[in-house]
Amino acid sequence: MKKKAQKPETDNSKYRLLEDALRESETKFRYVVEAAADGIITADGMGKIVSWNGMARKMFGYKDKEVIGKPLTFLMPERYIPGHTKGVKRFIETGKSRVIGTVYEVHGLRKDRSEFPLELSLASWDLGKGRFFAGILRDITERKEAMDRLKEANKNLKETQVQLIQSEKMASISMLIAGIAHEINNPMGALISMQNTSERALEKLKSLITKDVEMSAEIKKIMSVIDDSNEVINLGAERVELIVKQLKSFARLDEAELQNADIHEGIDQVLSLIRHNMKNRITINKIYGKIPKIRCFPAKLNQLFLNMIMNADQAMPKKGTLTITTYLRKNDVYIEFKDTGIGISKDNINRIFDPGYTTKGVSVGTGLGLSICYQIVQEHKGEIKVTSKEGKGTTFKIILPKKMSL
Repeated sequence: MKKKAQKPETDNSKYRLLEDALRESETKFRYVVEAAADGIITADGMGKIVSWNGMARKMFGYKDKEVIGKPLTFLMPERYIPGHTKGVKRFIETGKSRVIGTVYEVHGLRKDRSEFPLELSLASWDLGKGRFFAGILRDITERKEAMDRLKEANKNLKETQVQLIQSEKMASISMLIAGIAHEINNPMGALISMQNTSERALEKLKSLITKDVEMSAEIKKIMSVIDDSNEVINLGAERVELIVKQLKSFARLDEAELQNADIHEGIDQVLSLIRHNMKNRITINKIYGKIPKIRCFPAKLNQLFLNMIMNADQAMPKKGTLTITTYLRKNDVYIEFKDTGIGISKDNINRIFDPGYTTKGVSVGTGLGLSICYQIVQEHKGEIKVTSKEGKGTTFKIILPKKMSL
């Protein structure tokens, strides 16, 4: 009989222990919620605020009595209210929501009526006592400000990059001026010489016309000289026209539109402009493979090719060979510039693409050439690789996608 009398008391003890454990768990949970680094707000099925934690109070600047029982829209800028109301209604009617279980950005409305950016994640549950919602809010004001500063820094960096490219462009063009002048002066000299010859021949022709008709054979000879002179003049004029065209093609560095371009044509244009600078010291070997036109910024690739060729030229101050090879592999176009120059040391090879880094001295350039090459290749979603051995030479391998999308 004793054992039967003690059973209810034992059961009650178990219930009391469970209740104590539950209360302790709830207390711990409240402490955790209250101490959370993010704001936590709970609302009932009608959208009225049931509770919030310390961080939420700090974010919005209200006291508990000013918020508890108020609708969630109390903490929202007016422009968010219609969408919120519509979303809650749809969820209650269908049980479906586009935002519950996701993280998205909104703005909160403080007591002083100022807005601030929030990262919000929502949850919902129904344990038989009605529907409840919970929102976890993170103030991302500092993050947004940091992103704005980063965007501004990137903008400034791009502007600086354009200035640096322009600086290097001008340095490159100044080195080309002598070669271009030489290329233009040669055909122009021929033009002037042949023009003088033509004038003298015409004067003689005029004097002969008034003489005996038997001079017709002499006239034919003079006419032949004139024809030859005109042919030389035309060839010279075409050469000048081609040089000017190539210079214009190279100089259009500010074009921003993608175009389909022939890589070989670009390399040949640059070689034509710079060949005089090499003064017959450098032997050029072109091993062109069958490659398609690629989608690119043609003028920027011209700048890339110019820098590659000039870099090879400077690496071979006496004599040497530059081999330019192109080929297609899968969906990429490969362009290799291999010189037999002085090479690059192991200590320097990992730094050659750093802006301003140079071993040539300030009188040779700005130290931006290879850095700009790297930037141009990156802009084309490509790769640039280098292998070198001191005293043997250097190979730059440029890999460009056949089809580039921004």
